[in-house]
Amino acid sequence: MKAKPIWFLVFCLGPWGGAQAVCIADTIIIDGQPLELELDILQGQADAEGPGLEPDRTIGKTRKWKGQGPDVLLGFGAGVAVQPQNAKGEHLARFLGKGARPLPTLRAAMEWRNGPSFFRLQGAVDLSTDWAFDATALDDSIYGLAADGAGGLEQWISRTYELGIELDTLPLPVAQYTVTSGMLGFNFGGSRSKRAFQGGDFRWWAGFHYRMTRSSRGASDVNRVASSGLPSAADVTGNARQDWDPAQHGALGIQAGASGRLGHPNWHWLLVGQWTAGSQSRWAMTAGLGCRLRQSRR
Repeated sequence: MKAKPIWFLVFCLGPWGGAQAVCIADTIIIDGQPLELELDILQGQADAEGPGLEPDRTIGKTRKWKGQGPDVLLGFGAGVAVQPQNAKGEHLARFLGKGARPLPTLRAAMEWRNGPSFFRLQGAVDLSTDWAFDATALDDSIYGLAADGAGGLEQWISRTYELGIELDTLPLPVAQYTVTSGMLGFNFGGSRSKRAFQGGDFRWWAGFHYRMTRSSRGASDVNRVASSGLPSAADVTGNARQDWDPAQHGALGIQAGASGRLGHPNWHWLLVGQWTAGSQSRWAMTAGLGCRLRQSRR
């Protein structure tokens, strides 16, 4: 009689225990034959998250440009400019031994920053003086030009007489004229924080520019000495001369620069180098100061 409660519990719990066994087991009985599914849920989840099948967590998200700007910069400085020799001849300033000429410059720029990198749209205006001789003063019997050693120019002439040939020198008037040029440049650059560079942020950039030049020379003002050493005749003016550059000229070029922060956070020193191509090619180097007038929040 004592065994009846035990059999009663087995009888009552049997269906529940069997149902639980069916739920836990991965085997289904069909027509008395076991059908093994061999499903491994954990393995399936691991495979779904394996290499190449990782869920895309960026769906529904948009990437935003984290750049800052534009900052507004203004700079001023001075430097020197040199025009090398080309097919038309040597520039008169170099022929006279005057060397590089002063070049005051005013700059303005807008800068967009993205971390340590930035894009800069820059404009500049510079003013300089140059030298030219008056072609109307050329003698018909000229056979050469030479510097007089005092910053001027002289022409060598030869005249033929019945008694022989006379060689002589005549002064050739030389005068200064102004040259104004404007430049628009596109630059990409980078920066280093003040932790890596003592004294403040250090920046560098490089890019392209277009330079437009306008001079006050007249049609008879010649700013070059022809490669042959002999200028065109006095009655030839303007573009018809072999030793004459147009008074207006535009050309592309490259530039590079660097700047470093001074004592005040908004002030910095500037150093810029340029080369302009074309028939009036020019090398220029300027140094000066700059100020960041408007600065976006970091």
